Amino acid sequence: MSKTKIEFDYDGTHYVLEHTADSLKKAEKIGLLKFGKMDEMLLTASENMFKSLFIKNHPTTSDAKRHEIYMALN
Repeated sequence: MSKTKIEFDYDGTHYVLEHTADSLKKAEKIGLLKFGKMDEMLLTASENMFKSLFIKNHPTTSDAKRHEIYMALN
């Protein structure tokens, strides 16, 4: 099985974003994602899904920085 990663440089840092089963479980546990209830998160689902990509390789990246990167890439 091939994994898909998103790699880019932003503000002097190289980011490697990806999901794994464990990172998705963590995202759900902390309330970032609600699988089965994504229809309740219509306005935030895409940003939250993007933010959850940081969990595996960049867990210490702040929510504010994740938001900043999301907005810059949109």
